[in-house]
Amino acid sequence: GSDGGENNVNEPTQVSVEVQHLQDDVEHEVKRIEEDELENEASLREQLERQRMKYEKIIQTIRSELVMIRKRNEETQVSLREAFDKSKEELRVQTVKVSQLEEEMEIKTQQEELKLAQLIKQHHEEIQNKEKEIESQQTKIDELTLANLRKDEEMKESKSQVDQLTKDLEALKKTREEENEEQLELIQSKDEQMINAKKQFEILSAELHSQLSHKENDLKLIREQFDLKEKDITPKFQ
Repeated sequence: GSDGGENNVNEPTQVSVEVQHLQDDVEHEVKRIEEDELENEASLREQLERQRMKYEKIIQTIRSELVMIRKRNEETQVSLREAFDKSKEELRVQTVKVSQLEEEMEIKTQQEELKLAQLIKQHHEEIQNKEKEIESQQTKIDELTLANLRKDEEMKESKSQVDQLTKDLEALKKTREEENEEQLELIQSKDEQMINAKKQFEILSAELHSQLSHKENDLKLIREQFDLKEKDITPKFQ
């Protein structure tokens, strides 16, 4: 009976060892499946992360492009504005120049008119002096005639002096008239110069106004193009 007793003790031990092995195998399998799942999950996460980074890069590129477009548009607008301001300034400078020219012409014309008035006054005085001289000579002749008819030769001499003075007076009148005409012609030519300067200014103004309106149209077109681009790009971020 003692052998049988030993056998009874050993058998359950054998079974329990096998059960233990089975449990180990099951645990091992469970552990392996869990590790596989973790690996799959990690791989999926990695793929998702790669996709996310890829899309972020695309979005970043689009944003950068949009920033560049905006910057270029701003620069274009600034340069057009500068050109517009420059043209406006040129027009202002030309206007000032023409005004100065008009003032100078006005002053010159006044000066010429003043000179002419002084000259006429001077000529008038000279003629009056000659007329007084003639009168005094005529008086002398009358006195001589009344005093003594015998002084005929002296009277003839005075007469010839009077004739000469009369000739001188006529020549002086003619010379002064010619000088007056020259002065008048000079003033007229100055007036014509002023009219021509005004005409040139009007042509220049028209040209500058035309340039300004072209530049304003360019600015408007660029604004419209930028608005269209912005409308096209904006939906991609939403």
